[in-house]
Amino acid sequence: IFFLVFWVIIKKRYFLISLFVMLLCWNNLDKFIQFNLFKSKPPANAVVVILLSYNVRLFNYYNWLNIKSAHEDILTFIQNEEADLICLQEFLTMESNRFSEDSIKKLLHLNPFSHIHYSHVNSNKRSLGLATFSSYPIVHKGVIEFTGTKNASIYSDIRINDDTVRIYNCYLQSTQLQKDDYNLFDSIMFSHNT
Repeated sequence: IFFLVFWVIIKKRYFLISLFVMLLCWNNLDKFIQFNLFKSKPPANAVVVILLSYNVRLFNYYNWLNIKSAHEDILTFIQNEEADLICLQEFLTMESNRFSEDSIKKLLHLNPFSHIHYSHVNSNKRSLGLATFSSYPIVHKGVIEFTGTKNASIYSDIRINDDTVRIYNCYLQSTQLQKDDYNLFDSIMFSHNT
């Protein structure tokens, strides 16, 4: 769209290329760009649900960010969003401190219904997993285990008015690339470009 407008403004025929590509892809364009030319009100029986999905990275337990207030900042952010459904990945709780499940729920004033699955519990009473919190009742819960990893997926069937919606909360394994791996990629790309 930018190039189409740009070429038209400077009066070059290159705009035809942009126009041709846009027309060629027109049927798929609405999957990537939404045009809301007319503001319409949702139907009277429509339900608006705010969903927040957030990898909280263990609430910065290992101080990766080197920010002392990161734990509280994360909790404040979640609280300020006022979401109806909250899906957290790398959700960390501990037995008796600011990371306890009860203290996190209390600090966040979290929605009353929850589905928490811990995929890893270690001897220090640290539990790591996934958590889904909902202001609507959760009528069914399930877990999809990924063998050989601490990652998993949970699903929660949530009753919203007269309907039930299934929410998946998934934590996939990272690529676990290290600095040496990135250096190797850079060297391969550099040698290929020369």
